[in-house]
Amino acid sequence: MPRSQSSLSNLSSSAQGAITSLQWSKRVMPFALNIAAGAATILGGMVVFHKRLVYLANPLSFAVALSVSAGVMLFISLAEIFGESVSSLARGIKTDDMSEDTATGHGWLLAACCTAVGFGLIYLIDVAVKVISPEHDHTEIDNLENLQESMAFHDSKESQNIGSPTVELESQTTSNMNTGVYFKMDDTAKKNLQRMGLLSALAIGIHNVLEGIATYAGSIQNSSVGFSLAFGIGLHNIPEGIAVAAPIYFATGSRWRGIMWCVISAIAEPLGGVIAWLAIGDGMDHISEGILFGLV
Repeated sequence: MPRSQSSLSNLSSSAQGAITSLQWSKRVMPFALNIAAGAATILGGMVVFHKRLVYLANPLSFAVALSVSAGVMLFISLAEIFGESVSSLARGIKTDDMSEDTATGHGWLLAACCTAVGFGLIYLIDVAVKVISPEHDHTEIDNLENLQESMAFHDSKESQNIGSPTVELESQTTSNMNTGVYFKMDDTAKKNLQRMGLLSALAIGIHNVLEGIATYAGSIQNSSVGFSLAFGIGLHNIPEGIAVAAPIYFATGSRWRGIMWCVISAIAEPLGGVIAWLAIGDGMDHISEGILFGLV
């Protein structure tokens, strides 16, 4: 009998340990996904450490990368998140005297309304970002493209004799040749490029906070939704990291300064997760979940 009680006690302890471990992983995973998605911004910014990958900082590369990631995000939103919103709202509003079909129909209607409100909120946020940081002038993009077209590698000692204003970028090689990269650029062009990178970091940081909230909310409800969201967000954070780091690198000659602003933008992602955790904790009722999924 004592042996039987001991076995039951061990089983109970094991079960409690497993439950505690599951609860802990449920709390940690949303933050881990947010950190991973945010780190993709830094990954994109690291192109400045390779002289060939720097050429990715052009409109065509951005268009392709952002189009692919936008397609992934749209699919995730319509195939998974919207469905979760409908399901949660239907469960939340269903009463004993309401049929399943009626509850599902109401869920679809409410989810569509929440999605429309979400579109409106994102539009207002974009307007606010443009007010804070007006759209980049075409001259700034031209400066970036002209720099890429004029990239030439010279021996640093020979290049020091060039009389026009230049920005010296750090050596791309670790060999003893002491090779440097030089771009002919006046002070106005440098300021425009630096402004372009900093404003990109600001806009991306604001959007990353919202993405962090969405990833946290999706993860605590359904881990597959959280993984899908983190994957899509990480995919489009890569070209965004390039958009931040490359102009700052071209303008200042410092790779690490470009990476620093990528890190600042990336921190906004887990910050959004912290905000969501403070607001909703470890879970919500069905209606609140449905509304949140519809909005994001």
